[in-house]
Amino acid sequence: EKIIIEGLERKQKSTISDFGEIKIIDGRFGPYIKFGKKNYKIPKEKNPEALDEQECKKIITESSSQPNRRKNKKISKKQTA
Repeated sequence: EKIIIEGLERKQKSTISDFGEIKIIDGRFGPYIKFGKKNYKIPKEKNPEALDEQECKKIITESSSQPNRRKNKKISKKQTA
């Protein structure tokens, strides 16, 4: 029971701002925006505590328009003689 309460408290502390469906969370690798099931990186020059809902939506639309940086690498199989 104590462990559950500690986990809930930690989750509440990690939330910086809550705009309903958009949340600013201080995660393991720094602050990020959570919108639905997707997470969006906050640029380093932005202060996460000063962001409002409009700025969050702007970051979401800008980052969703950028292509994914990960590229599928083809794994070549070694041929046996």
